[in-house]
Amino acid sequence: MTSPESPTCLYRFYDDGGALLYVGITSSPNARMAAHAREKAWWPEVDADRTTIQWLTNRPEAERAEVEAIRDESPRYNVADNPAERSAMVARAREVALSGMAARSTKIEEWEALADAIESVADPAERARLAGRQLAEVPTMQSKLRSVRVVATRELKAGGMSNAEIARVLGVHRNRVQQLLA
Repeated sequence: MTSPESPTCLYRFYDDGGALLYVGITSSPNARMAAHAREKAWWPEVDADRTTIQWLTNRPEAERAEVEAIRDESPRYNVADNPAERSAMVARAREVALSGMAARSTKIEEWEALADAIESVADPAERARLAGRQLAEVPTMQSKLRSVRVVATRELKAGGMSNAEIARVLGVHRNRVQQLLA
């Protein structure tokens, strides 16, 4: 890995009509472009003659410029730091979750009503026993949610996001992303 103090370029890929497709940073533009060509389904849309490269003093400066460019210019294939893409991704995730949760919403309401009922039990021992029985259900839900998170993280990776991009989107450290992908 190159030093954070090494010069780093900010690059932009455009299609033949001039629409911005992707913004990224690298200290090795030729290697990075070759990787995109091998790995990205959208690569055939790139017009190489329109590609721009701007060298910046160091990686932190390039990272700031990249985030700013993605936020301000909304490239089609950047998801991390792109409010339009993030909103669309969140909406898709919400739609999928809600379609599955419609049947479960009564379950959540039942849990809330049950918690209220348990809380109203006068005998502390019985209240504790009843709460304990319900808490025994929690590990099953946690296990299911962990599985959902791992699958979703793998989908983001398969969709072309780097571990760093996934970490930014999920709000976790890159090492946590590696654990989720393992």
